[in-house]
Amino acid sequence: MHHGTLPYYEANASAYAAKADDLDMAIYQARLISRLPPRARILDVGCGSGRDAAAFSAAGHTVLAVDGSEAMCAVARARGGFDVRRMLFSEIAFEAEFNGAWCSASLLHVPKEDEADALRRVVRSLVPGGVLVGLWKKGDGQCPDAEGRLFRYHTEDSLRALAAAVPELVLEKIVEDPDNRRPDVAWLTLIGRRTTI
Repeated sequence: MHHGTLPYYEANASAYAAKADDLDMAIYQARLISRLPPRARILDVGCGSGRDAAAFSAAGHTVLAVDGSEAMCAVARARGGFDVRRMLFSEIAFEAEFNGAWCSASLLHVPKEDEADALRRVVRSLVPGGVLVGLWKKGDGQCPDAEGRLFRYHTEDSLRALAAAVPELVLEKIVEDPDNRRPDVAWLTLIGRRTTI
């Protein structure tokens, strides 16, 4: 995790949560929920405000929400209804425990040299056939934003290459969506499964 990213979320958790909670994520959440069995176990990686974990929980699933920022974990915990743990990507070490993994604009904070390892850790947390849904901003390269948070951007080709670097991941598809608030921004959603062999 880039040195400016966690301090930003520690200092701005409440303000960030208020903005995040304004977004309608139903179309994205459905990409995970529609592929899961009833009462699935979901790992929400980089849960932020807990917005999505709360939606998954309301849909009848059991959610473990993890985030590297203790301040964000506190915001998520305050919602109730799901388990929250402070955990960095490099600390994720579950093995075949979850039916689904949700990485909404969280893996995009991992620097290029670490992202295959982070993605592999998330994939290994899934049961065979378990579903991964991850969101990245479309673009190229990596750089800090005005607040000092590191962003790793992807094209469809570079995202396919990242998926290919994780042998346990079978890529189903990559979907591009516009950002409703910012016409210059697009999002790529990667949908895949953990291999069953």
